[in-house]
Amino acid sequence: MTYEPATGVIEVVANDRESREEMVRFMARDLLGIEFQSEKVPFRTYDLAVLVHPFDFPTDPEDGIESVEVKQLRLMPIDNVGERVTLECLRKADRTIWSMSAERFGANDPLAGGWVATQAKLSIKFHPKGDAKRGRTLPLTITMPHGCNLKDQTEEEQLIGEKYLRRWGILSGDGGVVVD
Repeated sequence: MTYEPATGVIEVVANDRESREEMVRFMARDLLGIEFQSEKVPFRTYDLAVLVHPFDFPTDPEDGIESVEVKQLRLMPIDNVGERVTLECLRKADRTIWSMSAERFGANDPLAGGWVATQAKLSIKFHPKGDAKRGRTLPLTITMPHGCNLKDQTEEEQLIGEKYLRRWGILSGDGGVVVD
């Protein structure tokens, strides 16, 4: 169980739905001394369609971002949900994932059409601060339609990540599907 005072969100992981709600009620009532409102938090919705074509990832200079790279794309053919292909550019690669895919697959390039991105791994590299020789890197893994490791990052990284995922059209909103 976790509680986020800034938002009032209580998150519970349990084996079944009934246990989750019972544990939330217990935490709210007995540990926090507040009345449980039974409001469900909407899932965030991610859309990776923008990443199947070369993308520049515009950023603001004040955020100190040096570069953004797509390190991995997991693709699924539109006509068969039982298959997947993963494209990956390792750290030493001297090209983008899009140029690698076009060169390796030619006329059969999955990024040219007929495939949908279901997961992406982005690497957001920051300029070094102070005396540091290297800047930190923010690794993001986004899985369609509701998964992202942003919540596992620091508060500052969450703010930067959310800002840019929204700007780039990857994070499309906080509504639609409700957590249950």
